[in-house]
Amino acid sequence: MAPRGLSPNDPSSYSRPDQIILTNIFLALDANFERKIFSGNVDVSVKKINEDVKELILDSKDLNIDSIYEKETGRKLNFTISSPIEEFGSKVSVELPPDAPTEFVITIQYETSPNASGLQWLRPEQTAGKQHPYVFSQFQAIAARSFLPCQDTPFVKTKYQAVVSRLTLSLSISFECYLMLFKCKNKIPSCRK
Repeated sequence: MAPRGLSPNDPSSYSRPDQIILTNIFLALDANFERKIFSGNVDVSVKKINEDVKELILDSKDLNIDSIYEKETGRKLNFTISSPIEEFGSKVSVELPPDAPTEFVITIQYETSPNASGLQWLRPEQTAGKQHPYVFSQFQAIAARSFLPCQDTPFVKTKYQAVVSRLTLSLSISFECYLMLFKCKNKIPSCRK
């Protein structure tokens, strides 16, 4: 039996994709290798399954969520973050505007934790070339929620795009910016991202 507060359809998720479902994810993040975090925003495209739904429920774990707003209008949305359940993290409940259309986009500004269970940060000496730091993700079974607020359940399969930058500063006041764009056109579950 799932702990109290988790979804009746998935004992490891708070989300309710039977009410409202994510259809696309667009990440715009900065990678900070010194702090071992990603920060920026995620645009989540949603579609109401139940027209009377009043909130979007997302899974999260150790995320610092700054703000949530409706992308098209810029209207800030009220949200709450529940106390965490150890293995499952916290429930993010986003209050939907009464006039929200069936399909719309929500932007969430946030940053990850250095302890994100779905991310592995390697120092240069831990890599094959021994010159640059490296980060990789491993989101199964339910670690995607430590990287982004999402419906972290295999029930939900979405396309996603990501723009990730890394800014490097030097003592001579010069800087380098690395930018990577990734696009996944196939719908996949969160544990495969």
